[in-house]
Amino acid sequence: MPFGSNAIRMQALKGVFGDDAVSLGAPATLYIALLRQPSGPGVTLGTEPSSTGNYARVAVSNDYDELSFTAPALTNVHEIRWPQATGLYSITDPLNQWAIYDNNSGGNLIAFGELSPTITVTGAGDEPVIPAGDFDLSMDA
Repeated sequence: MPFGSNAIRMQALKGVFGDDAVSLGAPATLYIALLRQPSGPGVTLGTEPSSTGNYARVAVSNDYDELSFTAPALTNVHEIRWPQATGLYSITDPLNQWAIYDNNSGGNLIAFGELSPTITVTGAGDEPVIPAGDFDLSMDA
């Protein structure tokens, strides 16, 4: 079932993301995670690496300086860069999902989606990054 018009979908996104949402009680900081969803039917939340290899969620401000809105979607204004890896992550397969949480550990899941292209950490020195404009969250009809 469609979720209304583009204008309604933008209102829904701006109810969770951006300065206006924060003023209404949404988290001021979002934590971006990388995950691995196994192949197969259906869309399910994948598995996040442990802290092995220096993996950690990345904090991003929930504001209009970081997020760009175009009906019915939002994207990142700046690159999202994870800490430099000190070795392999606990998940060595390509990471193919992103997730947004309200905490740097545990917390509430806000949204998740497909990561394209995927990110693979091959060892120490790798710095996973999602380039500016490549993180897409959309509310399609």
